Amino acid sequence: MNAARRSAAPGALGSIALVALWALLFAPQLFERRPFVVGDTGRYAAYADFSRDRWAELHERTFWNPYVFMGIPAGASLADPRPQWLPAGLLTTWDALDRASRRMPSALPIIASLLGALAAAWLGRVLWIGQAEERVSPVAPPGSEAAGFVAGALWLLAPGLLVPLAFGHDAQSLTLALLPATLLATHGVAAATSRAAVAGCALLLALCVAFEGLAGHPQFLVIVACLAAPFAIERALRFARPRRLRLHVIATLLGLSMSAAVWLPALLYGRHTQRADSGFALREAARWSAAPLDLLALAWPRAAGFGGPGYHGGLAATDYSHSLGLVGALLAVIGLLAARGREARTARWLAALGAIAAVLSLGTGLPPPLRVLLQLPIGSAFRTPVSWLIVTQCCGALLAARGVLECAGGSARWLRPGFPNAGPRALHRVGVAAIGLVATLAALALFAEVRPVLERATGQVASSSASPGFPLRVPPAPALARLAAADPRHRAWPGDPELGFSNDWIAWRAPQIAGLHGAVPSRWDRAAREDLFLCESVLRACAVGWQCGAAGDSIASAPGECRVVAMHAALPRGYSVASVRVLPDDAAVIAAMRDPSWEPERVAFTTESSAGFEGVRSARCEWIRDDPDRLVIRTSASAEAFWVIADTHFPGWRASLDGAEIPIARVNLMLRGVRVPAGTHRLELDYLPQGWTFAVVVARASWLLWFAGVLATRFRRGPARPDRAGRSARTRGSRSREDSPV
Repeated sequence: MNAARRSAAPGALGSIALVALWALLFAPQLFERRPFVVGDTGRYAAYADFSRDRWAELHERTFWNPYVFMGIPAGASLADPRPQWLPAGLLTTWDALDRASRRMPSALPIIASLLGALAAAWLGRVLWIGQAEERVSPVAPPGSEAAGFVAGALWLLAPGLLVPLAFGHDAQSLTLALLPATLLATHGVAAATSRAAVAGCALLLALCVAFEGLAGHPQFLVIVACLAAPFAIERALRFARPRRLRLHVIATLLGLSMSAAVWLPALLYGRHTQRADSGFALREAARWSAAPLDLLALAWPRAAGFGGPGYHGGLAATDYSHSLGLVGALLAVIGLLAARGREARTARWLAALGAIAAVLSLGTGLPPPLRVLLQLPIGSAFRTPVSWLIVTQCCGALLAARGVLECAGGSARWLRPGFPNAGPRALHRVGVAAIGLVATLAALALFAEVRPVLERATGQVASSSASPGFPLRVPPAPALARLAAADPRHRAWPGDPELGFSNDWIAWRAPQIAGLHGAVPSRWDRAAREDLFLCESVLRACAVGWQCGAAGDSIASAPGECRVVAMHAALPRGYSVASVRVLPDDAAVIAAMRDPSWEPERVAFTTESSAGFEGVRSARCEWIRDDPDRLVIRTSASAEAFWVIADTHFPGWRASLDGAEIPIARVNLMLRGVRVPAGTHRLELDYLPQGWTFAVVVARASWLLWFAGVLATRFRRGPARPDRAGRSARTRGSRSREDSPV
């Protein structure tokens, strides 16, 4: 290993200190197997548990969940994070590893946080060491250990990572934790001097992008890209290797292809959800926009009250601020002001990116000309503007590393003329130790600010008696759920938001109208906002057979539970209608469904002109198969009939009659309908997420290509082909430290 690489690589002491801080931070999970999860995130585990159980029992992949929202895509909506795109053997292995990892709650994001912190420490050293001086020294400059530690610690303890992890938002934590690793690989592609090193860094970049994509949070993948792309340009200019930008593009595309099975179906799913509404991003941004006080809290958390009832910042949906801490912010300012020569450009780029991200975090507080960003096709990245502060925190952590180097090395240069040779060296060691101690205490103090606020504001779910599995246990099924589970042809309507907006119904295997999800189908969302589920005729059309607290035949309930009643003349999940009336738009359909005289068993409404129907209601049906992704019904009628399947209409469902494909109409705003000729027929409905087959083929082929690249890199050696712009610099007699690899 050459001298430049030895001086820039992460030091042992800094790495050990970071690992120790990480172990201290996550000691309950690592050593006591105690979960620390707040909020309602545990209820989302029901989606993956359901598909995992069906895979173990039937060896069938499950993409549709029939128990909430009258049916919803679980995998494409990212509610179910299981990698069902894997081949059968690997998927079974994944489930086994996942069960084993539950002995350490949130294992993947916790490990990713360590890798991200170590990458931040390495990047904090490699960006600054050797940039100001041309001479290569095998000895790391003063403060290099502390510089790496400060960068890694500031990233490890960033509230923008810790708080989502505490709330169980694993996808967000995984995507953002690996941001420094992506930047480190980006730096390596530009800085490496051998072909093997260039190829290795490009493959590492592809792997980081793939993992960030597979984590399943496209919104934060966009944020990562918005930092990585300009950083790649700066690195290419810094090393005078603009042609390496092609490798960045190729590696990024390869990484996106490797994760296509996750983000492509999710992207297509999002086109049919509430997030496709032009006003949704603005409504959400208003709740998640920072105020100027929140920006001041980057240096001093108490500027906005930090958390709990005392918070007085601009965020309506949460009550904590992102923060670097006073020491971290001060070191970042010192690093920016002290940067000289070529490193000054790097510092200015980081400062500019951090400042732009801070401005974007203002969201709806931006000047009117800039609010157009909220309407961009990637508007989901601006749905929670405060999330952009994670970019500011990353840039601040890297600048703080430069500030540590300045404090350690600069003080020695000032004192050197008046002291013996041994004096500056001793002062170096004392200064480095002092900076490390202050940084450690500041990091621990920042963490001490975060954790009590979480406990006070939301309540800590952390008990030594908790089971090694997921921390939140499913409560016993109430009488309403037990009745719905025993009657698969009808569903329940709790009415009570606390009981209705819950995914415990999945664990109870009881179908109902509502549920808990971050991105529901757009038409279900509109029906809920229009209060259609308060209309009895709408509930009958949706096959509701049981509900709480309404007039009807009372069913005995357990003490403390709601009064359960059976719906009058409840319709099953499959019924025929005598007429399908074509209306001009969804607004007209909603108005017709609100009419108290509407009889859903006689007439259905649609906006599709080809779905109009007039006939008789004399058909019968027999359910042969009722699986999440596949329905098989035997129908018989003396004349042509129109069948309403009272499940959510969503792209990806296909219908066939006696083996021949037939169209599915959208009726009653959000339900499925099919036209069936006279006689006895076999009606089949199957679901596969849009883009799934193509995405799986692309993902598997890309992983094979990536592994082939890894094998080829091991057998390929030799110097990298020089770029024209940088050829003269590398043909001089001595190689500068600026051309050193990662």
